[in-house]
Amino acid sequence: MDALCYKGHMRRKIEQAAMRKMRAMVVRLVPGARIIYPRDTHGGWDILSRTDKDYTWDGQTLRPSGKNIESWSHDIAHILVAPRERRTLVECGIGPDPYRYSDAKCVVPRNVAFDEELIACYLQMILCVLLDLAVHEAADEVSSPLPTLRCLAAARAYAPDALVDEQWTAAASKVRLFNRRERTGRLRRVFQMHRADLERADMLKRLIEQKASTA
Repeated sequence: MDALCYKGHMRRKIEQAAMRKMRAMVVRLVPGARIIYPRDTHGGWDILSRTDKDYTWDGQTLRPSGKNIESWSHDIAHILVAPRERRTLVECGIGPDPYRYSDAKCVVPRNVAFDEELIACYLQMILCVLLDLAVHEAADEVSSPLPTLRCLAAARAYAPDALVDEQWTAAASKVRLFNRRERTGRLRRVFQMHRADLERADMLKRLIEQKASTA
């Protein structure tokens, strides 16, 4: 197995484990809930989300929209952060999924729906870190900040039962590690840019000296 095939194989194993764990998270809060992950006819993921009038979450069955598992984690996050009295409502009572054209009603004030959307984005980032998914890809899609301990604290304060204590603790550890790696990566990029600038300056200096010596 070459390196590319091995990487794809490991990626699929990570995704499959993440799907099982996210399903368990939802069932813990909504016993009997079903999650139907999209697949195409070749056994991979759908390249397009469904655009019919079905609901993403009908109160008992979740049919995630989006192109990949990082997108689906957002739909999972919505169920996890919804208050208990709204978890079994269509789309958790905050209106239609923007990827679909359903008649789902928003039963809360718009500011509440907006705040819950933001918290769902925070939790989506936390889930991606916790489950070893592609964090930057998820953040770019929903225009969400990268996961921080402040985001984690906000999500936990809003929906303390979204995860069990052990998961919150593990997520905090992984967020710390993620941010440490992000800082290291930024410093490395700054150093590389600085080195490139020095190399360009040195090259320009040699060209000037060469031109002066031939004049």
